[in-house]
Amino acid sequence: MTRLIALELFGFKSFADRTVFDFPAGITGVVGPNGSGKSNVVDSIKWILGDQSAKSLRGKEMTDVIFNGSSGRAGSQFAEATLTFDNRSRFIPLELDEVSVGRRLWQSGDSEYLLNGGTARLKDIRELFSGTGAGAAAWCIIEQGRVDQILQSNAANRRLIFEEAAGVSRLRTKRTESLKRLERVEQNLTRLADLVEEVETQVNAVRSQAQRATRYQAAARELESLWVGLAADDYRRESVQRDALRREHGVSAERLAQLKSDQQQALAEVQLVERELGEVDERLRGLEQSRSDVRSRLASLEATQRYQISRESELESDLQRLSRQQLLLRQRVQESELEQSTLESSLTTERSSCERRRRQMQAAEQEIGVVQQSLSAARTQASIRREEQLRQLQINSGMTSELGVLRNQVRQTMARREVLRQRSVELGGETEGYQRSVPHLQQRLEQARLDLQGAEEAADLLLSERERLLGERSDGQQSLADLREQRSGLLARRTVLEDLEDRQEGFGIGVREILRRAEESSMEPWNQILGSVADLLDVDMEQAALLEIALSGRAQLLVVTRLQPLIDYLNSGRARITDRVGFVSIESTGGCDASQLRGELRRGQMAPWQSDAADEGTADDAWWNRGRGRTPDFGFGGLETRVAWTDPRGESAVVRSVFCGESAAAVQLFGQPGIIGRADGLARSPQCMPELAAHLLADTWVAETLADALRWHSQLGGTARFVTLQGELVEADGTLFAGTVRNESALLSRKSELRRLRNDLHRLEHEIAQRELLLRTISGSITSTDDQLQSARGRINQQMQSCREAEAALAEQQRLLVDCERRERALADDGGQIELELQQLEQRQRDAQSQLESGQHLLQALETRISEVDQAVGERQRELEQLERSRTESSLDLTRLEERLTGLQDSIQPVLDELEQRRQQLQEADRRLVSAQDRRRDLLLSQLNTAAEIAERLLSEEQLAGRIAVDGATRGLLRSRRLTASEAEQQARDVLRREQDRLHEVELRMQGIDHQLNSAADRIREEFQLEVEEAVQQGRSALAVWLRQQRTDAAAGETEAAVPVFDSVAAELLQDDNRFPAVRAEIEQQVEKLRKQLRKLGHVGSETLENLQELETRFTRLQTQLQDLQAARDALREMVRRINVESRRMFLESFETIRGYFRELFRRLFGGGEADLVLEDPEDVLECSIDVVARPPGKELRSISLLSGGEKTLTAVALLLSIFRSRSSPFCILDEVDAALDDANIGRFVNVLRDFQQNTQFIMITHRKPTMAVTDVLYGVTMEESGISRRLSLRFEDVDEQGNFLAAARRAKAA
Repeated sequence: MTRLIALELFGFKSFADRTVFDFPAGITGVVGPNGSGKSNVVDSIKWILGDQSAKSLRGKEMTDVIFNGSSGRAGSQFAEATLTFDNRSRFIPLELDEVSVGRRLWQSGDSEYLLNGGTARLKDIRELFSGTGAGAAAWCIIEQGRVDQILQSNAANRRLIFEEAAGVSRLRTKRTESLKRLERVEQNLTRLADLVEEVETQVNAVRSQAQRATRYQAAARELESLWVGLAADDYRRESVQRDALRREHGVSAERLAQLKSDQQQALAEVQLVERELGEVDERLRGLEQSRSDVRSRLASLEATQRYQISRESELESDLQRLSRQQLLLRQRVQESELEQSTLESSLTTERSSCERRRRQMQAAEQEIGVVQQSLSAARTQASIRREEQLRQLQINSGMTSELGVLRNQVRQTMARREVLRQRSVELGGETEGYQRSVPHLQQRLEQARLDLQGAEEAADLLLSERERLLGERSDGQQSLADLREQRSGLLARRTVLEDLEDRQEGFGIGVREILRRAEESSMEPWNQILGSVADLLDVDMEQAALLEIALSGRAQLLVVTRLQPLIDYLNSGRARITDRVGFVSIESTGGCDASQLRGELRRGQMAPWQSDAADEGTADDAWWNRGRGRTPDFGFGGLETRVAWTDPRGESAVVRSVFCGESAAAVQLFGQPGIIGRADGLARSPQCMPELAAHLLADTWVAETLADALRWHSQLGGTARFVTLQGELVEADGTLFAGTVRNESALLSRKSELRRLRNDLHRLEHEIAQRELLLRTISGSITSTDDQLQSARGRINQQMQSCREAEAALAEQQRLLVDCERRERALADDGGQIELELQQLEQRQRDAQSQLESGQHLLQALETRISEVDQAVGERQRELEQLERSRTESSLDLTRLEERLTGLQDSIQPVLDELEQRRQQLQEADRRLVSAQDRRRDLLLSQLNTAAEIAERLLSEEQLAGRIAVDGATRGLLRSRRLTASEAEQQARDVLRREQDRLHEVELRMQGIDHQLNSAADRIREEFQLEVEEAVQQGRSALAVWLRQQRTDAAAGETEAAVPVFDSVAAELLQDDNRFPAVRAEIEQQVEKLRKQLRKLGHVGSETLENLQELETRFTRLQTQLQDLQAARDALREMVRRINVESRRMFLESFETIRGYFRELFRRLFGGGEADLVLEDPEDVLECSIDVVARPPGKELRSISLLSGGEKTLTAVALLLSIFRSRSSPFCILDEVDAALDDANIGRFVNVLRDFQQNTQFIMITHRKPTMAVTDVLYGVTMEESGISRRLSLRFEDVDEQGNFLAAARRAKAA
């Protein structure tokens, strides 16, 4: 079974991320809150299947389907959606097991369809799903509002669903395309026929010019043979000269190549000498530069040598000065070392005295330390006691403060308790006041609601009345339009009939002439003419055709009051009557006023006849109608004729006329089998001649069938005439008449129809006037109702305002009451809390008082211990002071000793510093002396190096001078060689230039010949579309033609018969430089003569033959195309006919199947009732509309629009599921179709869906839990992020009966 596999969305509406919905077999549900994007799933499927309406996709333009972004995310650049189908059953006509259909749209508006990943057209997608029921507009997608659309749309649009179900839509598409192609073919056929006719005319015109064109063609052929042959001869002659020049050109080219080679060798020699000379010059420049560098270096070295000599004398004087300075510094160092040893001996003695005094000080310090430790311990104990005392004081102070705070809090809490008591009393009074006012406000609100309900009911009554009036006005307008349209049709028909009547169409020429004379003349015999039988007899429209046949030619008989004046006129010999005219006299009936009767007939009044048709019924009507169970179609002008017999049964007087003698006896056949009645019973006669119809038709009887008529005619022996209900007439002599009679030419039918039209128009005018009056009355009532409705709406608005005010007041009072009660409860809670706080504060106050008393006792004990510790600290302090005085005296002695030691140390330090300085000066003098000695040694070495380099440079200079002299001699030799080579190269160049000039001259002569040949070739090519080379190959030659003309008799005219070929004689003449120019000039004169002859004939003659051949070819081709188009037209007509036959068969079969299923499913869904599908016109199955009839159980509805929302939903579901049962679609999408159903109807709806679950895959979008319960897979659509839809999935087999998720193992075990 073909089914949907998956739907993939990316960037489509709210599905910003790539989202995939997998659709298993069975029922798949999609649920989610409002606005989460559930219906976007349906929109995406419609969009993929080719929906082109942005409105049906709930947008303004098609780019609205692209994700437009959210508060935290940018919009998408394109939208893409893909449907994947399982096509193993080949439901989709593609040889693939899996088919994917996609669509992609960019922000720029560009879009594309995708079929299995490849680009496709919209037409391809529609053709793919055409007739499958899976298209965008097919019955497989039932979205919100589609239920009402299916039922409320016009019957013609509803038909499209049935055509899709029957598979006729694809045939209808083919039929439409075939009709369009047929229309184009017929248009092309018309144009081609006109074109063929035009071309045929042109061919006939061109053929008349063929003779002159033939002469033109003969002259043109002769001109071509001479002109082309002359060009060929020139080509041959010039080719010989060109070949000679080419040979000469080849020899010159070879010599030129040799000269170029010699010139190149001389040039190479010059270039070689130039290169060698350049190398020598470069070498000389290098040697000169090297010698210059050597000379510069020698000058530099000599200057350096002079500087070194002067520097050597300076270094000798420095060495002597540094030696003297070194000796003086050694003496000063020795003096400083002696003074240092004396001072160090005195310093050692003073240091030993200071050391003894320090040891005495340390013993005293130790004793003082012991005393200080004892004092510090006493002071520490005293400090600890004071800290304890301070802490206790702080504790006592805190307790005192806390006790004061607690006492203050107790007073404040008691004050708050008093305030709460007063506030509670006040709130109690407010609550009682609000409670008393709420019932009064409720009564006021109820009264306002009752008033509003009354006003709304009055307004509803007015709306119902207005809708009724609008419906009546619409019906009245429609009926008035129908009446006016009917009146227009009747007026047009009356105009046609009156025109025929005025022109007396159907009467013979003689009859019309006699009637004209009767109108214009008042003299006998014309004043005796009453009119024609057709004018005088009255007949119902339904019976006119039969009476017309019964009368036959008697309808044109002229009725006269007296026959004698007419006979006298005919016997007078002055009678001029055109054509044959028959007359009948009514003398036996008493006569009539002819002029009055003709006037009444012209006015179309009913007065001339006995009575109105409505009063003609008699007691014998039942007898006349006996045995007449059908109303046959006589085929007279395509109108259905009903026969109603009105004449009484009885005998009639013998007709006194030219047809019947007075002695003829009427045959009586009333009541006989096969006989309906006598023909005179079909007509009514004028009051002044009541027996006219009987006189004319007493011998004519109406039989049921032709067999009855022939049988009775045989039995009576030809004494009566018979007319059948089918329109056949059997004359008394046995003559049989059959066939149809046109109403316009049928006199009685036309007159009867005209009388009926006048009566109908009178009736219609009366009805139209009544309708217009009724419409004006209804319009006035509607205006009055609108005024009353406006007033009622004003009252409703006032009452609604009163209700809102009452509701607001009641809500405010209730809010205040609730607020008071809430505050009372809060006050009660606060009071209890205050009492609890007060008890807690009193307990804390008692605890603080007991703690304060304990702290006072502890503080007194600490003060006693502190005084004892202070006394011990005083004793230790006095002992410490005595020890410190002894230490001070010893410290003064030590200080004096240390000052003397410091003085000695201060005096020895300068001596040490001076000694150190002198030693450094001595070291510096030694270093300078060594450095001077090193510099003198380096200078001596540099002098030796400079002298050696000077000698080396002098030797290099001598070597360079020798090399320069050798290279100078070589350069002179090379310059003489270059001069010799240049002269040789110049001579070779001159010889080469002369040879090139000679070669260029040959080339110019060759180009001239080529130009002449090309010019001649271009003329021949342009004039005769022939290449000169082809003419030469064909042997064309003007010389050969000229020689042939010279050898033959010019009078024989053989020159035109054949073109001679170039031979050896022509070749000799071509090479003869003396004869060729004269012969060529003669040929040119002949060519010019032929050109003049062609100009005389005119250019049109030459083109005529070509045009004739072209036109004949075109005419033949167009005739063939015309035949092909006619064959194509016939084939298309046959195709349309076959499509219509097949479409009718398929539609009727499918319609009857759906109709049966619809009746069954309707009863199942409603638990009874009746439903049906009705074709408005069964004769026009392919175009007629389809009506839906639905009657739920217990209801008699006149219109399907009166069904409730749930009933409409069930009816539409029954219809669509009937289509599914008739022609399964691979899937069905239901978008909240169960929204209008109650629980009971949802149960029946779900039970029906289960029956279709095996053959159809359902995808339902729903909010109803009973519907969710039957799904196999449930998808949730939610918006975790604002504006972006997410998919959640759940399979019901993954959940147990208690709603818990099964583990994988348990799920496998359960499976």
